[in-house]
Amino acid sequence: ENFDFDIIQLPFNIFDARLIEGGQLKALKRRGVEVHARSIFLQGILLDFYHYSSYFSTWQDQFKKYQKIVENSGMSLLECSLNFALNTQEIDKVLVGVNSDTQLNEILQSVKKSESIDSFPINDINLLNPSLWKI
Repeated sequence: ENFDFDIIQLPFNIFDARLIEGGQLKALKRRGVEVHARSIFLQGILLDFYHYSSYFSTWQDQFKKYQKIVENSGMSLLECSLNFALNTQEIDKVLVGVNSDTQLNEILQSVKKSESIDSFPINDINLLNPSLWKI
């Protein structure tokens, strides 16, 4: 309410649905703000649950449950994370980082026009905020 933004870039991923649940994304859209999502892969954690620091072992059980849901959906971890953001109505653009043209091509091939994908909220700031990671 204190600022008149045209565009906002914010962290958003399948584990972090706080802005949906809290109504902030809908409020931004009502005000005509264009919303750009970043960190949709949570620094790569959402793409590979087998090669991460022991710091993340706290969430191992939740990761396993999430992997089972993704497996049952018939999608890959990449497809699920990407399409969650792309198919969220309040998100206008999705920003991704890549290290190679191979990664970019894999991301582009993973875009699916599908129904919405449910979030898998893990409301723990120690996971959701990479600046707090002790790795």
